[in-house]
Amino acid sequence: MTPKPYPDRVSGNNMRQSRLNTNNDRRKFWESLTAEKDDFILKDALRMIDPVSAKVLTWHYTEGYSFQEITGLLQRSISTVRNYHNRGMFELQQYYWAKNELPANLRIS
Repeated sequence: MTPKPYPDRVSGNNMRQSRLNTNNDRRKFWESLTAEKDDFILKDALRMIDPVSAKVLTWHYTEGYSFQEITGLLQRSISTVRNYHNRGMFELQQYYWAKNELPANLRIS
């Protein structure tokens, strides 16, 4: 049996359960992670999710790239880049929720 490329990856099957439904919600969630958490903790969380999703999140929120600019970097369609973004946000939310470090208003019910 071959090991998974990222064995500690946190994932979820039902993204509709996420309370990060709007761009504003996702932006606030990212800002809360960077404001309240140690940089090492966020980097550790980003290592636990899909590597491409982690790159998209970092480029979009930290580096300030638009989704259109990221499509050029990844050579993928804009819908694929947005899917990586949404999946990454959901996986980060799951990671922090599992550690009981997610603010109550963002927890999945």
